[in-house]
Amino acid sequence: MVPLDDAAWSPGIPKISILSIILIPSLAVILGLYRLFFHPLASIPGPFFAKFTAFWYVYRSYRGDVTSHVRKLHRKHGNVVRVGPNTVDIADGAVLGPIYVERGGFMKTSDYHKFYFDGYATIFSTSDPAYRATRAKAVASLFSVAAIRRERSLISTCVERFVHRLQQSRTTSGGRPVDLQEPARLLGFEVVNAYLFRREYPHRVDGTSEKSIIPWLNAFVDAGQLFYFSERWFAFFLPRLERWRPQRDLERKSAESVHEFALNLPTSVPDGNEKSDSYQGRLHQHGIPRDQVAAECKDVLFAGVHSFGALLGTTLWYLARDTAIHDRLQNEISEHRGLEVDMQQLPYLSSVVKEGFRLAPVNTQLPRVVPPGGWHFDEHYFPSGTVVGVSSPQLFLNPEVYPDPMAFRPERWEKASNEMHRDLIPFSLGIRQCIARNLAMAELFMAVKQVAESDVLRGAEPLEDMIETYDWFNTAVKGNRIDLVWAEK
Repeated sequence: MVPLDDAAWSPGIPKISILSIILIPSLAVILGLYRLFFHPLASIPGPFFAKFTAFWYVYRSYRGDVTSHVRKLHRKHGNVVRVGPNTVDIADGAVLGPIYVERGGFMKTSDYHKFYFDGYATIFSTSDPAYRATRAKAVASLFSVAAIRRERSLISTCVERFVHRLQQSRTTSGGRPVDLQEPARLLGFEVVNAYLFRREYPHRVDGTSEKSIIPWLNAFVDAGQLFYFSERWFAFFLPRLERWRPQRDLERKSAESVHEFALNLPTSVPDGNEKSDSYQGRLHQHGIPRDQVAAECKDVLFAGVHSFGALLGTTLWYLARDTAIHDRLQNEISEHRGLEVDMQQLPYLSSVVKEGFRLAPVNTQLPRVVPPGGWHFDEHYFPSGTVVGVSSPQLFLNPEVYPDPMAFRPERWEKASNEMHRDLIPFSLGIRQCIARNLAMAELFMAVKQVAESDVLRGAEPLEDMIETYDWFNTAVKGNRIDLVWAEK
């Protein structure tokens, strides 16, 4: 045999290469065997390849069909399924308290860092409770029920304009499809501007103008398909995704317009007041730098427009589809017309809104990290660092809690079980739940009520049997439209 001395090596090939060829596959096999048989999560069922690599969940999320695939896994394996080497999806409302509420809940994963605006963490995206607390404390009083009630007429004016736009669309549609989502988004946008920013956006807001917010909004939603990519791959693919988009120039100009608007929002305090009456003013008074204030404003703007638009559009779509539900809602509203009554206390209206929450497009999962010391649930042990989460769609469409879950049935809430109330978490839970939930509820109740009173949905029919979505982190309606058609008279 020829000894393996220097002369035995081919020129230009490092000696380490043969060792690497042997070592790297060996380590991969050892790691694979560990994850399959010896990992603390090895006993939890799930897709075979998900035990070895995060690629299964990343790919399904990128494709936008992760919800349906995970629902199949839960039907096959039960409430706890392993969807990645270190990631578990749980479809049991019993874990909501431990994961999201008790002792402040588990920490958010670093995936949320991908939703930083302009490089800054925000109230939504930060994983640091102290960082969030400072900012949330500055603006919390703006979202109190009492503060929102004082501005009821301002919100009502925005809703009236929304109903008027629907009526105009109905009159001029000529039998063509009318999108519910864009005017619903516009309502959310106007309320955020009028109530929180105290400033009107200076440009058109529909989807046809480079100054509109809609192209920026759609681009940000679509970036959510990369949410579960590692930070390195997210940074690699995001600019390439943006370059491939057919409306990239429009989206870039839209983003510039939104940024300029947020950066130049006035932060001054009205004469005679100790506190600013605006969102950005409160943040600035608490010492938040101007560029970080702009990031927070864009964050609340995105949530207040995208999520609200999908929610209201979906609720009205279901109302238009079922005239019996629509008529019963009208009757209840008519019976209470002129009375001093809290809209959110009207039982059937409340039931309609809850069904809208349950069936509207929502976030696919709210991932959290198991804290030091690990966590036990349902005979399973989850070591520290395990990523766990409850997918809202798994809860909202659970047939054991909501029989016939795909049906829009407001009457199911008339004798609602404790589990039904527990599992309906449209704003998440605990100290990390949506800070603007009271504002969203107020405008949603007001909008559904006024639309029903106007009878504008009479004669409208959906084009499709269901609202199809891409199940990215921020779920998107396919085609960015929720269409109705009014038959020509």
